[in-house]
Amino acid sequence: MHKKITLTMDGLKCDSKWKTGFVVALAILVFTTVSTLSINQYWYGGMSDHSITIPFLKAFINNNLYPNDYLLTQRPYYYTYLWNVLGFLIKYLNINIPTFFFLSYFIAIYMTFLGIYLIAITLFKKKEVAFLSLFFLLFSKRALAGAITLDSIFITRVVALPILLFSIYLFFKKRYLLSFLLQGIGFLVHPMTTVYVIAIIFVSSIVNLRDIGIRRFLLCITVLVISSSPILIWKVLHSPTSLNLLYANPKWIELLRLRSSGHIFPFSWEKDVFFKTVLLLCVFFIGWKHRPRPDYHRIVVTFTATIFTMCVAGIIFSEFVPLSIVLNFQFLRSSQFVVFFAMIYFSNYFFVEIQFRKSIFNKLVVAFVSIGIFYGATGWKYAYVVFLALSVFLIFYHFVYRREFLLSRYFVLSLVVIVLVLGSSAYLKRGNFSIDNAQEGKWMDVQIWAKQNTSPKDMYIVPPTIEGFRVESERTIYGDWKDGTLMNFNPNFGYEWFRRMKKLGYREGTALEEGFKNLAETDFVNIANEETKNGHRTFLVMFKERDTLNFSIVYKNEKFIIYEVTQ
Repeated sequence: MHKKITLTMDGLKCDSKWKTGFVVALAILVFTTVSTLSINQYWYGGMSDHSITIPFLKAFINNNLYPNDYLLTQRPYYYTYLWNVLGFLIKYLNINIPTFFFLSYFIAIYMTFLGIYLIAITLFKKKEVAFLSLFFLLFSKRALAGAITLDSIFITRVVALPILLFSIYLFFKKRYLLSFLLQGIGFLVHPMTTVYVIAIIFVSSIVNLRDIGIRRFLLCITVLVISSSPILIWKVLHSPTSLNLLYANPKWIELLRLRSSGHIFPFSWEKDVFFKTVLLLCVFFIGWKHRPRPDYHRIVVTFTATIFTMCVAGIIFSEFVPLSIVLNFQFLRSSQFVVFFAMIYFSNYFFVEIQFRKSIFNKLVVAFVSIGIFYGATGWKYAYVVFLALSVFLIFYHFVYRREFLLSRYFVLSLVVIVLVLGSSAYLKRGNFSIDNAQEGKWMDVQIWAKQNTSPKDMYIVPPTIEGFRVESERTIYGDWKDGTLMNFNPNFGYEWFRRMKKLGYREGTALEEGFKNLAETDFVNIANEETKNGHRTFLVMFKERDTLNFSIVYKNEKFIIYEVTQ
């Protein structure tokens, strides 16, 4: 009889775990859906990194596209296996690219929320804290150097982030081999972001070497080296001759300042960036009042100290003594992981304080401190909205429920309801959600015309300030401003990019768009003459207001004209 009862109780425990797991999975699905559809609304198209990665992907699928495009010559130096894998799947499974991107993005964001949940539940053992951490994560924030906690597009770092969060989670759980294996896998996807996690876990491993053991640590390093070796081998076999490990050419630095100062050179940033960071750090350190168990907190402190060291190195070796390797890795972007821990620590502080603070005023002060996290989350508007939502929740709890067990019972449910309300409001305000190309309609029409009416061998001269012509046109272009981001990995490419920008109208002190509009027919003919391939034709996409060029017009709409450039 006793055995039957035990088995029954074990069964109930098992059922309870499955029920809890299902509720957690469902709640995270709500957070992911709200983030994707409204708060951090997903988009696809030829803006941001998509203007580079989608042509790379399409060229992998069909090597007849983008012939002689100087951007495509940089694929050997774009160190990630993600697009190779996705290109293989899309090509041989015949999957629609926008649909595949959206599904992959949704899964990656879901796993990111799950990774934060697991880290929070490990540190503080409270599901309320874990879900409040997800609530803070929901509103994407910018860290230093333009790092974003939740991107709105499907790119390499979106895929790498959940892998790295799980690596951090497994490190807390002392499953070291798996943690280092995931670092290696993350390195295959996005080496830059992974280097930050490798650094913080490596330093923490050294600090905790007595607990880990030297033999196990060396085995972990071996696993990391082997799992990341495909990228390391790629780097050895395909490394641009113009990129030195330490020496940074002054001309290259000047171009990096021109094109990518927001990622690399902190002295060029607005003061507001640093104010947000200080505010976030204050929130983080306030959360240290209620710490997790000592060994966990020691790891977090080590992580934080390592990230701080990387940020200091990023400042010194970019602004004072520029080093090539530091410029490549953009160490200040590592501050993104401090944001994650700040959210988790403050979530615990929030929950503990509202449980034990008797005064409603004190509870509202705790809610107000949360603005330190929300400031900069798509502007002040979300900071105010979320502060209001948290305040209403706390007032309702204080005057209606009062009893502590009710807080624990309804906290997560109330949080999910708040997320649904805020998400619905944001969706109704923003609307127009689509997984298809989000580029401006008339710009899309120009690309579609180019794809349907010209040969893949043909080249287009396009306004350099508008990104993404390659994406839907599948045609070679002379160059645009976005292309310059790839000079970080190859200085020689930067020199060629800048030469092309000057040919397209770049003049110091003059807006690039105006410079392009003011070019003469001979300027465009000279650009066209750079291409000597047989059967090659050159087309010019110009703003409609410049309709006086002496070239044949082959297409026009309300915003753009396409000319065929002839001598």
